[in-house]
Amino acid sequence: PALGEMAQAFPAWSQLHSLDLNFASCLMGGPGFGVFGGGLAALAAVRHLRLDFANNKIDGSRLVELGQGIGQLPDLEQLELNFSKNKADGPSCAQFVRGLPLQSLTRLSVNFAKNKI
Repeated sequence: PALGEMAQAFPAWSQLHSLDLNFASCLMGGPGFGVFGGGLAALAAVRHLRLDFANNKIDGSRLVELGQGIGQLPDLEQLELNFSKNKADGPSCAQFVRGLPLQSLTRLSVNFAKNKI
């Protein structure tokens, strides 16, 4: 629920060009994670996004929802994601990466260490 509530604040952050959020070891992965992913579209000006979700309970479906939200960021140039020690599987990780705005990215770093790939 907290992630969903945070996503509601994103429209107020619309002027940001860089955003760095660390949620490592917060035991996240429920429905609020999908709301958070969808809310990222409000951050259309973001050029650099760094999200750390290491050591949580994020499964493949939630990962795909997040990727769809990131895919709506038209000006994104640099993307750094850490999903180490979660519950993502190989097909979901592939679907996640396919949904990223690769045409605008100049730097991409994604860590899927210690998942079920």
